[in-house]
Amino acid sequence: MSATSLAKAIAQGHTTAPAVLDATIERANAQAELGAVVRLLPREKILAPTPGPLSGVPILAKDLGSCARDLAPTAGSKALRARVSNPEYDSDFFKALRAQGLVPIGLSTTAEFGFALSSEPPNQPPAKNPFDTRLSPGGSSGGAAAAVAAGIVAVAHATDAAGSIRVPAACCGLWGLKPSRGTTPMGPDFGNYLMGIVGEGVLARSCH
Repeated sequence: MSATSLAKAIAQGHTTAPAVLDATIERANAQAELGAVVRLLPREKILAPTPGPLSGVPILAKDLGSCARDLAPTAGSKALRARVSNPEYDSDFFKALRAQGLVPIGLSTTAEFGFALSSEPPNQPPAKNPFDTRLSPGGSSGGAAAAVAAGIVAVAHATDAAGSIRVPAACCGLWGLKPSRGTTPMGPDFGNYLMGIVGEGVLARSCH
């Protein structure tokens, strides 16, 4: 089901946001062997959705790039995981997503520092392609792609400098476009990743 279809089902009372959240967490735990999700927030830390066109739809943040509240991205690095504190705020990008009603629930697996077109961070399980677990879902947003393709979430945050959205989209049969420079906000902590060539967007099951 696409994110818009899921939001419509919630809005029309066919299901509820808490029921969708519980099902998403259950599915993520059931498919842990995919290595798509590196961290899930405790249920009590997940904020209630705000009203919006996608109200109640869960989303994973990538473990690299803009941060969501209580979800510090550590770039697939064991050293950073030991040093970085969880933020008490949303980045500008996640403020915009949350304003649409999306609900950040965890972090997806990425290549260490995003420097690979696979998603096999050291000291973590590699992300696998749900269509054939012998294959890679691509990278560096491979965990995001695997999670969407496996039906864990309908949409996931992703970043792209040199193919990190586009390659996983191709590997997993998803929609993913690299936004043009300056299209999406990257503050307040950063404003110019890699001299401006990085774009932040999403991987999704549908373009609608």
